[in-house]
Amino acid sequence: MDKNKIRKALVSLFILVGLGGIYYENSKPAPVVYEGTGEGYNDKITVKITAKRNSKNEVRILKVEAINEDTPAIAGPALEKLISQTLAKQSYEVDAVSGATYTSEGYKEGLKKAVESVK
Repeated sequence: MDKNKIRKALVSLFILVGLGGIYYENSKPAPVVYEGTGEGYNDKITVKITAKRNSKNEVRILKVEAINEDTPAIAGPALEKLISQTLAKQSYEVDAVSGATYTSEGYKEGLKKAVESVK
C-alpha cells in the first residue's frame, strides 16, 4: 500500500472514532431534578436534588437544595451542614445536627424520598 492510502485510512479511522465518542457522550442521560418533602418543626421541608445514575446504576447526587420556612435561624445553618454531608457521603443517611432534630429528620425524610425517586 502506498502512503497516501494509509494516510486516508487513518484519517477515516480517526473521524469514526471521534464521532463514536460524541455519540456515546450524547447518549448519557442528563441529570434531572427530583423532589421530596419531610416534616420539620413547624413546616414542611422540601428537598430538591439534581441527580443521575452512573454506569454502575448508583445514584450520583450532583446538587441539593432545601426549601424551608421553619425557624430560619436554626434550620438555615443546620440545612447547610446536612447538604454538605449529603454531597460528601452521596447518601441520604446523614447525621442529625445537634439542636435541630426536627429539621434534620424532615430533611432526611425529604432527601430519602427524592433519592428513591431517581430513575
